[in-house]
Amino acid sequence: MKVSEKNSFLNRLVAAIVALMVTVFAYGQNVTVKADLDSSSIRVGEQTAIRLQAVKGAGVQLQMPIITDSLAEGLEVVSVSKPDTTDLKEGSVQINETIVVTGFDSAVVTIPPFVFVSGTDSFETQEMTLKVLPIEVDSVQQGLYDIKDVYAPPIDWWSVFRYVLIVLLIVVAIVGGYYLYKRYKQCKTQDVETEPEPVDAYDLAKKRLALIRTEKMWQTSDVKGYYTTLTDTLREYVVNRFGIDAMEMTSYDLIKSMKTDENAKQYVEDIESLDQIMRLSDLTKFAKWIPTIDEGKKALDDAETFVEKTREVLVAEKEKGGEA
Repeated sequence: MKVSEKNSFLNRLVAAIVALMVTVFAYGQNVTVKADLDSSSIRVGEQTAIRLQAVKGAGVQLQMPIITDSLAEGLEVVSVSKPDTTDLKEGSVQINETIVVTGFDSAVVTIPPFVFVSGTDSFETQEMTLKVLPIEVDSVQQGLYDIKDVYAPPIDWWSVFRYVLIVLLIVVAIVGGYYLYKRYKQCKTQDVETEPEPVDAYDLAKKRLALIRTEKMWQTSDVKGYYTTLTDTLREYVVNRFGIDAMEMTSYDLIKSMKTDENAKQYVEDIESLDQIMRLSDLTKFAKWIPTIDEGKKALDDAETFVEKTREVLVAEKEKGGEA
């Protein structure tokens, strides 16, 4: 046997062993997943459906893929159906979910694999390709038309009156505003306006977290409301403590910004703890994941630890600690 043929045989043997191991592993987890496209090509503006299917054992907890506004560049999500669960034989359960997508630019879109999570294991579907074709115009059937003559449009007197009225109102507002300003200057006393005190990020966050603990929100049925309140408190703390616009960021962008921020990047372990809280919250809000009560309480404990360890230590406190 030649060396090249021997190597080829060994490669095929290794591939077969790996495939067998993956199959045995997946069977051991009692989970199989797949994704199918209703159509391999659509025209610009048309819609098609991606059908996700997962089969799991009755006692296996499985998280469906998290679907955002777009699956890939040029492919937008129109709607996502609620998971449809069907009981199969021998205690297995089948979960179906339909994603309706569309595209507005002609291109060949590669849809990445969908990831299902079961505990610490993950299962991926195959990669798929969707062609978005342009709309062709038949110039023969459509026909051509002569260029229209240039003509003066009729005067819209109502629009003219409306614009004149708007100008008059602006002039009156300017004159009135100037008059009120002059009166204000004349009546103004020498009272000194006190500037509002800066927000104490630490105290504000501690009070709100203490309120969450007092009300035991993680034990209520409103799990989504609990995680929303908890993460909003942490986001507001990051805004007040580090000046990062956390309220307008996704969880991914928030963690990325903290890892690069000069004031925040030193808290490496604490940022990782915040990332775990944000991930669990996103799963609860967007993937209908239901954490346990212990996980909810741990998220609150970790949030309090994060605020405690990243609080801003004032100069006076540092000097006091040194003297002690």
